[in-house]
Amino acid sequence: MEPDRLELQFKRHIGIDGELACSTAWLGDDMAVGVAGGFLIINTVDGSKEKTKMVPHNAVIYSVQSVGKFALAALCKVSKNKMEIRLSCPHSLSNKESIVHEFEEEDEFLTHMAISDTYIAICSLQRKSINVIDRKTKHSLAVGSGKLQRPYGVLLQQNHIVVGDLDMGCVFKYKLEEDSEPEWICEGLQSPSGICEDKDGYLYVASNDGKVIYLLSPQGDFLCLCLVLIY
Repeated sequence: MEPDRLELQFKRHIGIDGELACSTAWLGDDMAVGVAGGFLIINTVDGSKEKTKMVPHNAVIYSVQSVGKFALAALCKVSKNKMEIRLSCPHSLSNKESIVHEFEEEDEFLTHMAISDTYIAICSLQRKSINVIDRKTKHSLAVGSGKLQRPYGVLLQQNHIVVGDLDMGCVFKYKLEEDSEPEWICEGLQSPSGICEDKDGYLYVASNDGKVIYLLSPQGDFLCLCLVLIY
């Protein structure tokens, strides 16, 4: 069944005490906000907050994604031109972290990342492509090279990847193969960035202007606008 048009109203505004927020993700019923050196865990019911530190403590987080209900993956800068993707469980007593992937890159050219059981995908503005790494073999491939201008949102599926291009105003779906052509393109969107999907495969694409969420079918057809109303 096609989802109905959504009209959302924020019930609560929660300050983050002057922290510079870079990215958010759900952690169970809480919201995790990536800030300098760690995460700000916010209870969305009562607004209470708890900050958890990462190791190293000077890490700068660029992108956060939920992994299951209780883990977070963070793309972070740990030193000059050294980037890591770290897996963390802030709600656990030990909160042990593990490094999933590390590489060297000029951080200003990185935007978003996605992680699955099999792959890691990282948007690179410098290469104008998506770098996809097999977590087991460490083999990497470039998706969208020569076809993208400003990749800014990414969603991993089983054997495919969905990419939003901020400047082109398009969402692309590629097969996870080197030099693959798009299986479909949805055009005419305004600054598509973050992308997620529901259990039926419908895609929700956030516009970078912060006012609209586009609803796309699993086949990449534009269905409707989901307005986000802020009060």
